[in-house]
Amino acid sequence: MFIIRSLLTFLIIALFGLQICCANMASPITEGTKASSALSSKDINILGEQIHIKISKDFSFAKYTIIYTINNSFRSNKIPLLFLALDYKADFKVWLNNEPVEIKSIPNDYVNIDRSKFRGFSENFKANEGEAERVYVSFENNKVDIYSIEDLKFFETNLATGIHQIKVEYIANVWEDKSDWVKSLSFRYSLSPAKYWKSFNSLSIKIQQEENQEISTNLGTEKEIINQFKYWHFKTLPANFIVIKYKPKQTAFLNILINISPNGFMWLFGVIATLIHLLVLIKNRTSNNKKNKLIVVIGSLIVPFLTMLVYNSSFSFIDNMIGVNASRFHGYYILIFGLYPFVMPIYWLIMHLINRFLIRNELAI
Repeated sequence: MFIIRSLLTFLIIALFGLQICCANMASPITEGTKASSALSSKDINILGEQIHIKISKDFSFAKYTIIYTINNSFRSNKIPLLFLALDYKADFKVWLNNEPVEIKSIPNDYVNIDRSKFRGFSENFKANEGEAERVYVSFENNKVDIYSIEDLKFFETNLATGIHQIKVEYIANVWEDKSDWVKSLSFRYSLSPAKYWKSFNSLSIKIQQEENQEISTNLGTEKEIINQFKYWHFKTLPANFIVIKYKPKQTAFLNILINISPNGFMWLFGVIATLIHLLVLIKNRTSNNKKNKLIVVIGSLIVPFLTMLVYNSSFSFIDNMIGVNASRFHGYYILIFGLYPFVMPIYWLIMHLINRFLIRNELAI
């Protein structure tokens, strides 16, 4: 009974220790470019939004081209236009009717919406009493990011009444999700500002891949696929954001290694090493007590250490087998060696009792 209790204690300590060693306070998600549909004034009617996303061969960046067809009914010399685009790779550019426009910082006297030219944008912003206005944008499920007016891209231009075209281009960085053994890559684009447009008429999305990666989206089934291009067309807002995901597939052998996991390698090695230790004790059961005692002590020092070393080394082994697609995000697994001063005495006690009562069948060593 005592041996069983000791074994259970050993298992509980080991499993609890593994949870601690795998803990990591850092987020497994490396955020890429955050960009969204235009923030529209109530005086401007967006008749349609066309989004063209061209993904690079290695899925590390994408070129976004967004075209808005707008109808301006507001008679004014200057009309401000707002966009959210953060952490992009390069080349944020805007054209109005095929003419480039200058992107500016938000003037200080525009920050207070009630007194600025952004009064027509009021539905896009929220604030508690006494606080500065913020825009709420979604890039992930069950999460809303909050930005100040100063975070937005801004340009102000003469805009006559009637139909106009605005084109926005930039190079976007990829998002990386390292929560699994293999990195999951994605590009994102928030559609949530479109909820505050004066009207929502049409949305066309075209995704172009330089390489034929097996991607997934949250847009449903494509309406059309032509060579490298996939097309979607919507009359209503399909989601709060667009996400295009790619997770490289692995061979059957690598999937087996991942399923075994460092825990499996650790327990497999630990069982084999313990059996070898027991066989050595059994082989020397007729030897003198000092030799058996030495075998128990040496084995108790080596077996737990090597078992933890196998656990620790398995992470690098599996990552190296996966290659460039490995996430290499596993927590502070090296801390498992901090359990050695606790596990080793328990292992020694168990082997000591086995040697004493089951192998040698003596009352004392």
